[in-house]
Amino acid sequence: MSQFTIKDEETVKKKLELLDSLRNVKTTYELLEQKGAVDNVIDANYKKLKCKIDPIEKGVKTRFEKNPPLTYLP
Repeated sequence: MSQFTIKDEETVKKKLELLDSLRNVKTTYELLEQKGAVDNVIDANYKKLKCKIDPIEKGVKTRFEKNPPLTYLP
């Protein structure tokens, strides 16, 4: 039980930091619950950017595979 006794100012500061961290975790969790849990963070970021992603069929070469961009000087 002695480990729970607050004996000095440093211990008080550590405990207050812990409480602040727990409060932040609780707030974050509540915000996520309000918005609805996002299954995939990457998909959520693309939605924010209003980008469209279309899947590529297997075996179909993209323009980058046909003509790779030069990333170095020859």
